[in-house]
This record gives sequence, C-alpha cells and structure tokens, in this order.
Amino acid sequence: MAGDYDIALISEPYVGSGDQVKSVIGIDTYQFFTGSRIKACILAKPGCGSILGLSQFSTSNFCVIKLTTGNRNIYIASIYVEPGRDELATLDKLDVFLKDTGDVHKIVGGDLNGWHPTWGSGKTNLRGNEIIDIIQSNDMYVCNVGNVPTFETVTHGRDRSSIIDLTFVSGSIIDYISEWRVNLNICPTSQHNAIDYCIDFNTTDTTHTHQNSTFLYKSNKACWPIFKDKLHTHMTLTNILEQNISILNVDDLDQVISELTNVIHSACRASMHVKGRGTKPKAPWWTEELETIKRGSGGFAPPASCC
Repeated sequence: MAGDYDIALISEPYVGSGDQVKSVIGIDTYQFFTGSRIKACILAKPGCGSILGLSQFSTSNFCVIKLTTGNRNIYIASIYVEPGRDELATLDKLDVFLKDTGDVHKIVGGDLNGWHPTWGSGKTNLRGNEIIDIIQSNDMYVCNVGNVPTFETVTHGRDRSSIIDLTFVSGSIIDYISEWRVNLNICPTSQHNAIDYCIDFNTTDTTHTHQNSTFLYKSNKACWPIFKDKLHTHMTLTNILEQNISILNVDDLDQVISELTNVIHSACRASMHVKGRGTKPKAPWWTEELETIKRGSGGFAPPASCC
C-alpha cells in the first residue's frame, strides 16, 4: 500500500502455506477466519480513521469493517465469490449485510465472478443476474465504468479476459466517488487488474446540491437490455413511429415530441438511476468564484479524500 492509498480491498490474498494473511509492519490487516482459507480481507493505513471489524457480518470470503472519520460512519466490505458454486453462500451474506445496515454509507468491492452489461460485460451469466438483483433491491450503485478488463489470462495459448471485479456503493455515497478506474500498473504480475478510486467528503450538504452536469440519468450505469426492451414496448403501444411527421402541423408535432420524450423517460427510469437524488443541476457558466461570492466566504477548504 504505497503512495496515497489509505485502504485496500483484497480478493484471494496471498496466504503462503497457511490459511490467513500474514501481518505487515505499518499496515492494519482485517480478516475473519471461519474455517476455510481467507479469500477476502482489508488492509488499512493507521491514521485514516477509526476502524472496527464487524465479525457479525464477516466470513473468510466476506470482510466487513466500519470506518469512522470525523462524524461520518462508512461500512466497507471486501468480497470474494467462487466462479462456480457459491460455496459459503457469500451472496446471501452480502444481501443480509446490506439490508441490516439500512441507509448508512456502504462500499463493497471484490471479485464476484459475475457478468452483466451494467458493469461492461459483453454478456450476462446467472451470477451476474443474482448480483444485479441484490444491488437493485438494496439501493446500491455500480461504480464500474468503461470496458477495460479486470481479469486477464492466457489459457491453452488463448487470451481470456472479463470484467468480474466490481465496486458498488450505497445511494447516499455515490456522488462522493470519483476517478474510478482500472489501474493496469499496480499489480502487473497478477491475473486481476487493480481498481482505484477516491472518496471526497469535502463537499458539504449545502454545496453538494450543485452539479456540473445537466444530465438527469446515470447512463454509464444503465442496464441497456432493459432500456431497449422498455423502449420497444412503449414505441409499439404508442405507435409513434407510424406517424408521418411531414404532414403534421406545429401543434401536432409538439404533441409527438412530448410523447416521444415521455417514452424515453419511461425507459430510462426502468433501466438506470437518476443522478444525485435531491440535487439541482448547475449552470455551465457557474464558477467557484461566483459560489464564493454568493456564500460570502473567503475561500475553499482543501479536499479531504480517501482512496
């Protein structure tokens, strides 16, 4: 954990000839041995906050801690689920953890061995559908963006790659996550590529009501098969595409545009989350200087970030 990294969520950590991760000087290790080899743990630098391990949720495959920084509590979980059968019922334990912790800030990351277009996979498997059901039923948001593989290997002379390492967070914290990326340089000897991101809590509840974007939906986290299905269904029911717009007058054309807009909104609401619930869009010309003048403040505090 060199550089600016404060906390690391590790899947399938090296344990040598034993079953548990060896301690490292200067790093706090959180793991919960429940009879099988440790496959999920969390490493943290002292000083990033007060950390408490939560054994009531944790197993060898699922490591949960509570990080307290300032007056804020964040539940952080490292997870590993086997590619075939979920041997330790880890997905069930994940669902219980998410439901029992309610509306508190939560971050979950790890190797879940699931494929789904929501996080960039070209196809879906049963595990991917199971994960999506858990995420959507617990108000969690997938942070993965792009289609850079998180797993790469060569088998029988053929390259294999997939996106099976995920980061998802509670709706209460999604707008604080930034700079999520697959970092190809951190673990070059591993079959899995590292993921890094930052958490910035510098923005207060008042300033947080502004965004740089005027877009309503989080399209980078959309489930496009659902969007396509809903769009096709609504288009068929309304017969919008059957109309000959070349013969419409201004009022009729406005009506068609309104109906089409409503159809698109309906498909978006069914397949993606609304950006920053309770937030207001920020005008493109609004600057930090104008925000400072408005608030009568002499400046801005430096960012407090964790990554």
